[in-house]
Amino acid sequence: AGAAGSPPVAIVYVLGADRWRAEPAWPIRGTEIRALALQPDGTADFGPARGGERVFAYDPAEPYTAPSVTAGPQDPTAHQGGRNVLVYETGPILAPLEATGWPRAVLHAATTGTDADWFVELDVVGADGAARIVNEGVARSRYRHGRGRPTATEPGRVETITVHLRPMSIELQPGERLRVVVTGGKFPVLEHNPGAFIDPNTATEADYVPSVRTIASASLELPVVPAAARGEWIANPWPLGAR
Repeated sequence: AGAAGSPPVAIVYVLGADRWRAEPAWPIRGTEIRALALQPDGTADFGPARGGERVFAYDPAEPYTAPSVTAGPQDPTAHQGGRNVLVYETGPILAPLEATGWPRAVLHAATTGTDADWFVELDVVGADGAARIVNEGVARSRYRHGRGRPTATEPGRVETITVHLRPMSIELQPGERLRVVVTGGKFPVLEHNPGAFIDPNTATEADYVPSVRTIASASLELPVVPAAARGEWIANPWPLGAR
């Protein structure tokens, strides 16, 4: 944590508010981790999870192809109507809500294959219905016990998969919605996972194994920053080091 009068520990640009802020500690002190339950009917909310499964198909030859968040604020909606994705969406946000830090998704999920990628995308949907990608992350089942212990997945067994998204800072405005997309891969953002416990770097189309994915339950943990915990708004600091 930064001492009084010392330089800030972190400087963040808050999307939505479109302003810069200096923070004396990182992660921000007072951050509340709030679990957004991904419900079996395709909704999402901060209430308790309701029972029920959802399934989607994964075919390495027909992956989800929405652009990456690094390509800028593009609308991925046209890519989200297939059998290869699950889409969850909140109702309209009623009051400004800031999320700053590292979101993560926790999936209790199974695959019929012996390996799987789990890709989670976070979109913001405007009051006009237009969406934009604001975050994404991926986890590979074979590394669920650590990268030093690659392990095949037992087909049909529900495992806990944690997907770490990129650090972010965004203030949602009233009328906006959050959309969470869960899929088995995102090409060309990430190489094809063949769906089998073999090396993806040397796998060919002959090795591809289509699979069925089951989400038994899932949530997205958001680092929500209450107004009282936020640091000081500052002028644009760029270029850093300028006086």
